[in-house]
Amino acid sequence: WRPCMRPVSVESAMTSSGSHSTSMQRTGPWTPQIIMSSRSSCSRFQSCGSDPIYLQSVLMGKWIVDFHWLQASLESKEFLPETDYVAKGSHDCRTNAPTKAKENFSSRRPRLFDGCHIYLKGLFSEPYPSKADLMSLLKSGGANILRREPDPESIPKAEQRIPYHVKKGSSLEKCSHYIIFQEGLKEPELKYNMNHCKSLPAVWLLECIKNFELIEPF
Repeated sequence: WRPCMRPVSVESAMTSSGSHSTSMQRTGPWTPQIIMSSRSSCSRFQSCGSDPIYLQSVLMGKWIVDFHWLQASLESKEFLPETDYVAKGSHDCRTNAPTKAKENFSSRRPRLFDGCHIYLKGLFSEPYPSKADLMSLLKSGGANILRREPDPESIPKAEQRIPYHVKKGSSLEKCSHYIIFQEGLKEPELKYNMNHCKSLPAVWLLECIKNFELIEPF
């Protein structure tokens, strides 16, 4: 789960190249992207993948593009269309998550986990990201990360919120608190399935990101 290289934002890349975005012309609606250093790096992002950088890009509403996009844009003195430089998975995902996430960001709607109070129970290991990486994803998704396991019988009124991205009629419609665990040997014996508090496996959390919606528990 550790990426082989570090992504950078458009602003950071332009600063390091000695350029300034204010001198660039925009050809249409534009969202700052996450830039990879080479096309070979971009090619490893498969459609609807589980790479943490890909998941992070979905949560941030940004596509992953090849560094050559920035170079070509600088030479043209305008931000070029990203289509030819977008990493595989950012534009051909069967769930359409990257596009939905980008539209959500452009419309300035709440992030995916807005209204969700999430507690990561226990440790996490392969095939999942580490707890630190999961926390980073949750922060990008706008979740309220809990340091202590919530008591379903004593939820503060201020935390009793309805998640923005839950579908009407969903079993999660009134669920504000989530206890995420790694299934298998590390799975807790006590699990909750209440309207406002649910214990759910880590795979559910990742599938929510891959679909950019709070999917039904499974």
